[in-house]
Amino acid sequence: MASFELNQSATGERISVAVMSALPPSQIRAMRAASRTETGTGSLAQRWRDLNETAARLAAIAELAPERGDEGAIGAFPGLAEGACEWQRELAFQALEDIEAMLRPGLAALSVLAERGQDARVPAQTLWRELHEARETMIAVVRPGEPGPH
Repeated sequence: MASFELNQSATGERISVAVMSALPPSQIRAMRAASRTETGTGSLAQRWRDLNETAARLAAIAELAPERGDEGAIGAFPGLAEGACEWQRELAFQALEDIEAMLRPGLAALSVLAERGQDARVPAQTLWRELHEARETMIAVVRPGEPGPH
């Protein structure tokens, strides 16, 4: 992302403006591949496990029963992703990034509520439902037989 400064003539203020550039999909894939190998948590399976640890903490705040992450579709996700087509893995990785981006501000807001001594159960339950639906969508993306380019 490039940035530059503008002078606002009426007030004399300097305004910083950020400019995004569009990258071709091949370059975006190459950048993602590089970031996956550069970080210890870059693999899809590891990030899935990290996401489910975060989900467990969120469930505790929401006072929901803990999930059995090693069973069912949640436990099967890494194997499903391994056997999926490249386009399915790309969509799953993008969805995972989106979920992580959704959770960051939500968990920060829950933390603020807790620091203030306020009840965070209801907002945590709302965030949990969003997380649950997003994970289900990720699982559906990598299931065998899903329509799309092969």
